[in-house]
Amino acid sequence: MPAGSVRHPANCHTLGVTRQIDHRHVVRLLAIGRVALGLAMLVLPGRALRPWIGDTDRSARVLVRGLGIRDLVLGVGTLRALDAGDPSVREWVTAGGASDATDAVATLAAGRALSLRGRLLGVAVAGLAAAASFGARDRMGR
Repeated sequence: MPAGSVRHPANCHTLGVTRQIDHRHVVRLLAIGRVALGLAMLVLPGRALRPWIGDTDRSARVLVRGLGIRDLVLGVGTLRALDAGDPSVREWVTAGGASDATDAVATLAAGRALSLRGRLLGVAVAGLAAAASFGARDRMGR
């Protein structure tokens, strides 16, 4: 079994059947998504986060671009560390997970300043990304 993989029961009702989760692959997928979202926020700041924060004015687009470069750098750094087999990948994943957790908490703190749809989407996406990041990080190399 590759490093960073864990066997989990595929279905608790099916005895003897297992599936393999490659946690490095999970980290790679999260990093690719982070790069894609980062690029979208840089290139299309008025559209990239509309489902989450609604329409943005010109000044808010400055902040969206700041989030974009954050995610782009975190995603590229994670991918480079993964490809190089660099143990710093854990720190990159931690930084990405912390960013996502902060986004989820900030979304909750915004309250009614965001639409219900935006709050649910922001908390769900950011919260799940944070949980997946920390979970995969903690299981890599086991």
